[in-house]
Amino acid sequence: MLDKKWLLTNGLGGFCLDTLPGAHDVSRHLFYLPLKPPIHTQAILHRLHDAVSWQGNWEPICYSRPGEKLWEIKLDLKDGLPVYTCANPFFSIEKILFMIPGHNALFISYKLSQTSHEIAIRLRPSLYLPDGPEAFKDWRQVQESNEMGTVFHLSDNGGKKLFFQSDGAMEIIESRNWIYEENQESPTLYCPYAYTTFLQSNQPVTFRIGLDYDASFSGETLLKGEIDRREMIRLFAAKKTGNDLISSLAVSATNFVVEVATQKKRKNRVLVTHFPDPEIKISEILKSILGLYLCTGNTALSRNILQGLRQNAVNGVLQQVTDASENGFGAEDGLWYCNAVFTHWLVEKDDNFLADEYPFLLSILNAYLQNSVLGCHFDERDGLLIMDKCAHNLNNNGTIRWKTAQQSGKHVEIQALFYNALCIVLDIASRFNKKDGMRKLEDMHTSFRKNFLNLFWLSDQGHLAEYVNGNHIDKRFGASQLLALALPFSALTAKKAKSILDHAKNKLCTPFGVRTLDKSHPAYLGQKFNPQQHAELFENQGHLSLWATKLFVVASLKTGDKSENLIHLFTNLFEEAIKNGDSYFAEKRSGDHPYEPVDEGASITASASLMEVLYALRIDDQLKFDLSGGEKSEESES
Repeated sequence: MLDKKWLLTNGLGGFCLDTLPGAHDVSRHLFYLPLKPPIHTQAILHRLHDAVSWQGNWEPICYSRPGEKLWEIKLDLKDGLPVYTCANPFFSIEKILFMIPGHNALFISYKLSQTSHEIAIRLRPSLYLPDGPEAFKDWRQVQESNEMGTVFHLSDNGGKKLFFQSDGAMEIIESRNWIYEENQESPTLYCPYAYTTFLQSNQPVTFRIGLDYDASFSGETLLKGEIDRREMIRLFAAKKTGNDLISSLAVSATNFVVEVATQKKRKNRVLVTHFPDPEIKISEILKSILGLYLCTGNTALSRNILQGLRQNAVNGVLQQVTDASENGFGAEDGLWYCNAVFTHWLVEKDDNFLADEYPFLLSILNAYLQNSVLGCHFDERDGLLIMDKCAHNLNNNGTIRWKTAQQSGKHVEIQALFYNALCIVLDIASRFNKKDGMRKLEDMHTSFRKNFLNLFWLSDQGHLAEYVNGNHIDKRFGASQLLALALPFSALTAKKAKSILDHAKNKLCTPFGVRTLDKSHPAYLGQKFNPQQHAELFENQGHLSLWATKLFVVASLKTGDKSENLIHLFTNLFEEAIKNGDSYFAEKRSGDHPYEPVDEGASITASASLMEVLYALRIDDQLKFDLSGGEKSEESES
């Protein structure tokens, strides 16, 4: 099985590396581009077969044949960009892959070390055929070619094209090879052309693969500009936070931003929440704003995103940025907006910002009270919120319901979110002496808290229920209820909060993070599973989650736990953060040792959660000292 490591994205497309475990081969890639930006992506490129010739024979530079050691191949990250150094006894070649924000293209730069040899380089890209050769038959038709590159049709009407270019003259050689892999009966890869040029010492050559054409691009200039951009982000975040780990993560955090036309035909800045299967989910955006931008001091961008969402709202209901059928209903979106605004104020202490947002927050609350928000409504008997839309479609494959769908009923998360939003509105009203309608909200605050605890608190177990549906109470212990502790306003007493955290520490915590479900529950799935299984399973089945880890850390600090205790509790997580600080982190890992990554895509939830943990602990120097000077953690679970 191939291991995937996500390396690069610019909010539009993205690039990851496939590696065969133990193999000396870094030629496998998956490069995704959006045929319909920003959320409809497709794997365009699978391999970059690059080879060099200096004595008449072509030798691959990113692959050593079994038994041979011609090349010493090293992969590093330079300001978050993947850099390969391929060296032999005669010379070395540095290969850098990069993307530019707003450019729907991948750039591949080659730079030759000082040498007296005349080096020719040949690049042969493989087009990806996931459904066999007929799926992309149009790619075999070249519209035009010249010394600067080729153009391939990606659609019958010619509306989508793939351009392959170089910033220098190159020879285009017809290849048209079908490649059969892993005993496949039909080819999975197609190499239509090879591109050859010459390398001179310290004079880079850059190839460009993209969905648009740039007649006069300079790879060297673009690479320098991208490195400078990343360095500026890093330095700004370091100055604002004083935290080296946050500043290194800040670079990748900016690469989720895209500008899209909303349903109101406005151009708004939003965040693509995941790669390689991108989505734009408002709740995920709002949950991630603190970690991505407030923690790095980039409050202007965070405010800009909030403003766009507010302008697109109708009567206090946030509207889906793209087609709602693609990204689901947003029953929690407005509540997360309230939390994002208040979090801004906690970080910035800007009363004017809070006063400007107050009328909209009040309209959000009224939309919920009037049952105008799709996906939820209030129970007339106890005033608690009922989720009435499943988050995922059920599959007709025999998988039982609680593994595939978010069940209808009263979920603990939305109760915690509504109570938090209600407290936020009351807090702001008190600060600015707003009295209209407050008596009713104050009464609701008292009754909602009482009914929430009466229904959800399990005295015998010492924690909250997961959800309640009629007479059925789901008593599983998972990470969902940690949200009720970590939000700015919690309905729980200090004693109840400590009880939940004690359970979490004993049942959910591992050196790599927090499980989403207690191992004793029959739904627990602790081993790594393939992506198809992941799509069919309900979200919280015991995997390790950076989001759940963030909730646990924030809740623990609120109840008085010490930073050093949390550092030692999650030693392996912080070791990896230091080791791979400027790369993307897996949001999910298997719940059992060795805690393998389940999904190594690029996730704003993963990046934001890790940054928020570091921001909350403020332990950059202490963390380095503890991990370098202390004992390594045991592989056994905490």
